[in-house]
Amino acid sequence: MTGTEIAFFGLIAWTLLLLGIIAWLRVSATLARTRKPNSFKPTGEDMAPFGQRVTRAHANCYEHLPFALALLLYAMHAGNTGVTDATGPLFLLLRVTQSSLHLWSTRNRVVVWRFYAFLAQIVLMTVWLIALAFG
Repeated sequence: MTGTEIAFFGLIAWTLLLLGIIAWLRVSATLARTRKPNSFKPTGEDMAPFGQRVTRAHANCYEHLPFALALLLYAMHAGNTGVTDATGPLFLLLRVTQSSLHLWSTRNRVVVWRFYAFLAQIVLMTVWLIALAFG
């Protein structure tokens, strides 16, 4: 599997894993009869702190997923994965790091590191865009 394919499938798998955690938290609360199935807010603000963080981490993933996947798909379609193969796994690592830090803590220092991981993803996507469009 190429670095581009690792990033492509890894980003999808990571987003689905976070969705699975949200589903598990909600189904558990429903089965324990502490919540009605239709009572959950989509933002997660009505859940315990971890539930709120996982909901927000999942939202962070799907908010930026289309951009990353579009660039990766374009690279594959254009036969230009040389642009994304080397840095695709790094992009995935940065995404997993950002989400994991989100799940772990909301302390200021952790939020700053989370931002750095996010910023690095934006830089990588910008580099990919420029290289794919003009390279």
